Amino acid sequence: MPEYSPEVQWRYRFEPEDGGTRVTKSYLMVRPITRPGWIIVSGFGKDRNRAKTLHEGMEQSLQRLRAVAEAEHAGRSRSR
Repeated sequence: MPEYSPEVQWRYRFEPEDGGTRVTKSYLMVRPITRPGWIIVSGFGKDRNRAKTLHEGMEQSLQRLRAVAEAEHAGRSRSR
């Protein structure tokens, strides 16, 4: 990994809730990104709110995970 790149640990937590599962996605910044790294990941200044972009991406990931889980559950329910 280039020295200007961050090191991030992504985590998913699954907890039973109301007959379903609550999924929480989070991250831990192990090594912060450097200034040159920010310039690169921000599209050379185009993405001015990187934290917002990360949170939107996390929400999209959770929605995709939900769609896959619900489709698998529906498939299992039909085959019974």
